[in-house]
Amino acid sequence: MKKQQRQQAIIDLLKQNDSVRVSTISQKFKIVPMTVRRDLSELEKKGILIRTHGGAVLKSKQTYDTSTTIYKRLKVNTKIKRQIAQKALTQLKANDHIFIATGSTIELFAEAIGDDIPLTVVTNSINVVLRLSQKKNIKIYLLGGELREKSMSMTGPIAIEILKYCPIDKAFIGINAIDAQGHIYTSSVVETQLLEYLSTTIPSLYVLADASKLDKIDFVKVHLQSPYTLITNTIPVSLKANYLEHGINII
Repeated sequence: MKKQQRQQAIIDLLKQNDSVRVSTISQKFKIVPMTVRRDLSELEKKGILIRTHGGAVLKSKQTYDTSTTIYKRLKVNTKIKRQIAQKALTQLKANDHIFIATGSTIELFAEAIGDDIPLTVVTNSINVVLRLSQKKNIKIYLLGGELREKSMSMTGPIAIEILKYCPIDKAFIGINAIDAQGHIYTSSVVETQLLEYLSTTIPSLYVLADASKLDKIDFVKVHLQSPYTLITNTIPVSLKANYLEHGINII
């Protein structure tokens, strides 16, 4: 089992039990305790867990149940998500090369793109491909990698490696949470690595998130290397001021 898969499995184990011991992980995944401790240290640095004597505990509860499939999430706050999608459309220009990630709001954004605008789209979402496939002026590239069934997305080192060959102007991503300082969170280590890579290479990064995800945290903090633009439906005045102070643009 590769390190990324192993660390995700450790997170899944913590979600089920709230705490876990080094010996349990070592026996379950047939790895030496030293490797387990190294994994736990890396996950602690990412803000996912807190190390304890002989194991680890969850740092916090997630904002929503990540076992919920993308299809169920599409039915939650749908009207608001469509409003956010319409706002995101204003950031597109003819002949843009864009990356579209995964998520329910992101899917509705892809669906809302019209036939009249020529675009090149790179995506790791199978559902985004399906929503764009009938649009005449859009050239689509689907990344390879490991399939995450709940989100119907491709992740991992293969996806990142393919991205290195794709010149992209803008990226549109969905997330699980944004804390009071503007740090964004997901529930997956491998997804986080993809988003962190995007932030180092793409000039314009757009985060689509409804108000229910603001001033929250989730399991994995994404360490972005550049500022981003938040596209949301509404935001409290004090929180907006805080985000602007941290260099986040808001639409």
